[in-house]
Amino acid sequence: MKKFFSKIMLTAAAVLAAVIIPKTFASAEEPSDWSAVFNGEYYLNSYADLRAAFGNDINAALGHYLTFGLSEGRIAEPSFDVYSYRNRYLDLRNAFGTDLRAFARHYCDYGKNEGRIATGCPTIEGPEYTDPTGNVYVISADNSTGIFSVRLSDIVSPSGISNVLFPVWSEENGQDDIQWIPGDRQADGSYSMSYDAALLGGKSGKYIIHCYLTAGNGNMTFMGATEVTIQVPETPSKKIYYETIGNGVVRVHVAGVYNAQNVEFMAWSEEYGQDDVKAHQGTYEGNGGRWFADIDWHQHGRGGHFFCHVWVTGPSGEKYLYEATEFNLTVNGSVSQNVINDMSSPTNYLIAVSRYDFETTVYKGSRGNWTPVRIMGCTVGETGSRTPSGTYKIESKGYSFSGPKNAAYPDYTCYYYSGFIGSTYMFHSVLYQPGTFNIIDNSMGEDVSHGCIRLLLDDAEFIYDTVPMGSRVYIY
Repeated sequence: MKKFFSKIMLTAAAVLAAVIIPKTFASAEEPSDWSAVFNGEYYLNSYADLRAAFGNDINAALGHYLTFGLSEGRIAEPSFDVYSYRNRYLDLRNAFGTDLRAFARHYCDYGKNEGRIATGCPTIEGPEYTDPTGNVYVISADNSTGIFSVRLSDIVSPSGISNVLFPVWSEENGQDDIQWIPGDRQADGSYSMSYDAALLGGKSGKYIIHCYLTAGNGNMTFMGATEVTIQVPETPSKKIYYETIGNGVVRVHVAGVYNAQNVEFMAWSEEYGQDDVKAHQGTYEGNGGRWFADIDWHQHGRGGHFFCHVWVTGPSGEKYLYEATEFNLTVNGSVSQNVINDMSSPTNYLIAVSRYDFETTVYKGSRGNWTPVRIMGCTVGETGSRTPSGTYKIESKGYSFSGPKNAAYPDYTCYYYSGFIGSTYMFHSVLYQPGTFNIIDNSMGEDVSHGCIRLLLDDAEFIYDTVPMGSRVYIY
């Protein structure tokens, strides 16, 4: 009776496994790409439920292993246990956190050749990987100006820091006025940001500030929250001031400009007189008659000492000089090799994009040892549709797409796209006439796209063919 009952239970288990595990489990991966950690026959022979579900389908077995088997602790190759590999090496825990697939990929690409051991370590050796930690608090709040400052300090981030963002919004209407402000790194390693409540519509009352840190391994962590109550002055204390808001970008503000039809910020560099003078259209900020414009060095083709005159067109059409200021703009070059080397990628490729040099660089290697293999010119997002900075990954690919651009180019086709934020932001070729290779717009070294990064056809094809899915993308 006992043997009969056991036989029934085994049969039931096999039927249950066949129901729970799909008969087909498509995998876009090739088993040969994972041979260091995956032996299809071994995997199927080791687990009766998988054999019942997939038969001899090695590709389906690989799909199961990458999607479920790794996290379930299943062994698909006797020399590799992902949890042992993670437990044994602190540097990998710092780089990959809890991304088990990244550990497996690392072993295939580097770990096995480096002689790393991936078995026999059931418990953590050394400290466990932890998410970054830090303290978020208000530094100051000035009711005479409406400006407050917030800091993230005492930061512990095992895999380094890619960037820090402070989302800010007023309590009055929820998050309808939320703005994400980048933190500025201080000499002591902390990050801070200062903000004028007038930029959020000039509301007096409570403001909520959150803080997010993106670590070197690409993981974004909520670091904490704080709040401040501030009285925004009706009459601004300054008529003109400026702030550095990013690499090579200064934001100039004016206040006390009421009932204006238009406000223009005329800026030029000192070095060559006014040969690079450019009118930057002002944007209305709100209470106190505040307006601003962003002055970006690459719009002028140089950095250095700059002058800015603010011209106001009044309600009757009269135009007059309102205020003037001057400041320095930094020409932002490529990041140092040390910055790149401190980054990690789930694959052996990494892409870095300088929006200010219009340059895209593909690196090959691993954290601590990235080598540039191709440097390409590019076009980035225009004002109002800026290509976002930050750390992303390649998550979609395709041969071509088509669509309308504007009245000048009602239809176009782009080739070899590699998306790094869904299908919204991508690397892709320049614009061609629909379904052809007749160029419509071959612009390079300009900010004219809608946010995507345009490349010459051969360069777009290189990323499409060479850089694997999941590869890290760093845009600055």
